[in-house]
Amino acid sequence: MVWKAYIDDSLETDKVLILAGYIACAKEWDAFSVKWKTRLGELRLAEFKMVQRVHSYPEMNGYLYKAIEEHVHCLLCIAAPIEPLKSACKTVGLPYSNDLPYHMASKALTDTLAQMYRDPVDFTFDEQDQISKTVCETWPTYLKNADPFIRENMGQLPMFGKSVMLMPLQAADMAAYWYRRRWIEEGSFENPSLPFPWSCKVDYPRHLLVLSEKDYVGQLLDAWLAFRRMTFNVTVSFTYKGRDIFG
Repeated sequence: MVWKAYIDDSLETDKVLILAGYIACAKEWDAFSVKWKTRLGELRLAEFKMVQRVHSYPEMNGYLYKAIEEHVHCLLCIAAPIEPLKSACKTVGLPYSNDLPYHMASKALTDTLAQMYRDPVDFTFDEQDQISKTVCETWPTYLKNADPFIRENMGQLPMFGKSVMLMPLQAADMAAYWYRRRWIEEGSFENPSLPFPWSCKVDYPRHLLVLSEKDYVGQLLDAWLAFRRMTFNVTVSFTYKGRDIFG
């Protein structure tokens, strides 16, 4: 079976980047899309955008949300806090750039799903400049340097689409928005309940990951060594804070 993950992002400038979305098989996504689009029509909406509907009646958003409960397999959410990443860059001696949170979060996302499922997982991201550019630029290098087990479980080259055409991306938008709100309000995902302000009936599996400064340092060192191998074809070895590094 091939699983399909639809992922959207939600950024709180200088605080946190959230990547979140749902995973299901193609059959369930087809059924979900029909139901979601029908309900949009009943509500006289051409497209659902959470930021535009946050002050709408919770019952309306909850009515759409029921389609998610009926068809998704699980939710995955990655939080990439900005300050620990800047600190990690300073520790390692590499410059910080605004695209780094997207690099870190997207790699953590794909790594996590490849380890969760024994079947390939195909990704579809919301089509926008930052995330689409980041994933397209890094995917070949990521696959080449990935652990063989992870590489075997990766799906096809990620796709990008417009949420107005892809109903699952609208569901991902809903999740990314509310998990960003929770992070801003609580600073963690320790609260196990769903973050939505309407009644939730189904307690489906949720996988929530927060990247730490230690995670960032590891990723930055791995990326630097991969760059050295590909660019200069050199091999180096050293120890960084008790960790043996081989390039």
